[in-house]
Amino acid sequence: MRIVLRIIAIGIWIAVIGTLGKVWGMWHFDHFVSLMATRSFGILTVVGWGITLTAGAFGATQLWRLRESGRRMALFVFGYAVFYYIAGWLSIRQTYKVTHPAWFAMALYAALVLLLLSPAARSTCKSASQDQIAAVR
Repeated sequence: MRIVLRIIAIGIWIAVIGTLGKVWGMWHFDHFVSLMATRSFGILTVVGWGITLTAGAFGATQLWRLRESGRRMALFVFGYAVFYYIAGWLSIRQTYKVTHPAWFAMALYAALVLLLLSPAARSTCKSASQDQIAAVR
């Protein structure tokens, strides 16, 4: 489970770097106005970017260290991603317009949430945290 959690941490860092690039591109090419024209979906997108850049960076670092706080932050980031895709799907109201990559992303984030909620992930992070506390003493 340690290897799986570290792979997830690397994936979160890749998402953080990709989000930085996306935000820079939107800013550089003045597309924020058109994003905000979508109202609630644009706001959810910007909030998601903020969550990815802040909670994602912290969560990836802590998850790499196998800390419980990293597992919880990763749960928060992936949980918001599932919420974001479901909200997008509901706001479109025409299911045929939701693309296969969006369905895949929704399923992937839901699977990651379930994986991080698993007893194995929880015990790995708790035991690693307890080992680090014992090493300090």
